Amino acid sequence: MPKIVQPLTPTRIEALKPKAARYPVSDGGGLILEVMPSGSKIWRYRYSLHGKRQPTVTIGDYPAVSLAAARERARQYSEIVARGVSPVADARKDRGAVKTLDTVREFAAYWLEQQMANKSAEYQRTTKRALEKDVHPSIGRKPVSEVTPGDVLAICDRIKKRGAPKMALHTRNVIKRMYEYAIARQLTTTNPASAIVARFVATQESRQMFYNGGTPKKSAYAPAGSLEKWRDTVGAMARENPLLAAAIACALAGPLLSLIGVRDGIGLHLHARTSSGKSTAGDCAASVWGNPVDVLHTWDGTSYGLARTAEYANDGLLYLDEIGAGDARKIGPAIYQMLNGVSRLQGTKDGGVVASRSWRLTMVSTGEVGMAQYLAEGGMTPRGGQEIRLLDVPADSGAYRAFDCIHGRKDGDTFATELIAATRTSYGTAGRAFVEWLAVHHGEVRGWVASTQTEMLEAVEAEHPDAAPAARRATRKWGVLVAAAEMASEAGLTGWTRDEARTWVMSAWARWLDAFGTVDRDNERLLEQVDGILRANEHGRFVLLPVDPAGEPSTHNILGYRRYVNDEPIFLVLPSAFKDEVIKGYELRHACRVLHEAGMLDRNDKRGQYTVNAGKPAGMVYRTHTRKEEDA
Repeated sequence: MPKIVQPLTPTRIEALKPKAARYPVSDGGGLILEVMPSGSKIWRYRYSLHGKRQPTVTIGDYPAVSLAAARERARQYSEIVARGVSPVADARKDRGAVKTLDTVREFAAYWLEQQMANKSAEYQRTTKRALEKDVHPSIGRKPVSEVTPGDVLAICDRIKKRGAPKMALHTRNVIKRMYEYAIARQLTTTNPASAIVARFVATQESRQMFYNGGTPKKSAYAPAGSLEKWRDTVGAMARENPLLAAAIACALAGPLLSLIGVRDGIGLHLHARTSSGKSTAGDCAASVWGNPVDVLHTWDGTSYGLARTAEYANDGLLYLDEIGAGDARKIGPAIYQMLNGVSRLQGTKDGGVVASRSWRLTMVSTGEVGMAQYLAEGGMTPRGGQEIRLLDVPADSGAYRAFDCIHGRKDGDTFATELIAATRTSYGTAGRAFVEWLAVHHGEVRGWVASTQTEMLEAVEAEHPDAAPAARRATRKWGVLVAAAEMASEAGLTGWTRDEARTWVMSAWARWLDAFGTVDRDNERLLEQVDGILRANEHGRFVLLPVDPAGEPSTHNILGYRRYVNDEPIFLVLPSAFKDEVIKGYELRHACRVLHEAGMLDRNDKRGQYTVNAGKPAGMVYRTHTRKEEDA
């Protein structure tokens, strides 16, 4: 979705406040100001070289480097990039501010000052303890750029010999985070801790994850293959494919929900005609946590069974295939219950009440038609609450239907077959690794998600200032998915850069928004319903006025009366017919307000009511009109 960049001003810069996670603000031309949790502000330059996005170049701290000076340096770096050369060397010469942070100990002190201020006291304590007890005695005097993976592994091995494998893993993660910041500050180009895979640090017993679902599905979540293989197959093939990236992001978002304190879950319903690739996208999502074949559930079940299945997927992903297999009368209420995350109230034999159960989850569902259409075909009226819980996502808008890029394969079928095979051999590792990353970075999650949501909502506001609340609420849910993909990519789990993850998932969001629209869907359905009833029954169930006194009206089961003004029909709807049929399913006062605002219902302004006296024989009626063509 296009975004208008507003240039920074000194006043705007001063107004930027720190959040739980660092966030960038663009000035245009590649220049960004990154606001740190500590409150410090750092100028950076974003650029691409030979068609590939490069790590950002640090210009310097604000206000030491003024806005004008930062813009001038960004302009100079743009000229360097235009020649096909990296500006990193020039930036180091220009900056010079952090060159005194040569050793690990010196840089660690600076990192703690800049990055730890917003963390809990306990986390700060354990981080400092890890540095002082194990890191500094081993590598504290080493230059930052000369630390090797072997140095990190040796530190972890010494801690494990003390019988503290969890502390070894924590220390490895401390080094990894510190070096992420060192790379951002242009002090080094590699992270020695990234090469040390978590499972080589902590024993399996110390890194167990617990499945809280039913016994029949427990084996489905046993991992297969390695994270590296999943990243190099499933993750690699998902590159440049917004639908696949969004499905994977939805799977990764499950553990975030409790961390950010949301009440509802998030669901994506991927719909298209058969053989589009929608189930392949679902399998990619499921492979984050387990074997897609065994993780898969069906919509064909009782309301109680669907709710129990949702409970088993707490903090994870629920994967449901082919919505058409279910009963529309049950699926509508089930969507609310599964994604609201609260069980039904049940009584006991002794007159008490069974304690309710709760859960939070994300969901990926597939089907040949959208959820709203399926409910409508089953005689159920879709509601906005259902549509923003289980988001209808078209799965055939790519160049190869569900896929935008097939990475050199001869066709979409070949690509899908290979991708499905990859999900069957490598699965269950990415989700575990993401939870490990969240255990260390959990303090950043809420701010990270909030910042992403704010940016996306601002984009909606800029392009659709009259967007309905439903579109805004759903955009907040998409913001969680974008943030999840960014975090997992920042952790090195997907094989994508953070910017790539953001671009692809936001592309899926833009396609969803284009299909969903920004109007109030419930109101739109009401207008369509009333307009359809008036037009369909104009000559059948509305008595023409004036009534011919010489004959009896032949109309039966009338809705009301009609008369014509300038050849346009005016419908005088009887109150009982208006409530029981014309606006059936909608609250009276709300329906009247929406119809009046759309020019389809007149109002008696003197009495402040929507009924008017039409005289004999009609009496008190609702005076309604068909929808204007330009509004339809």
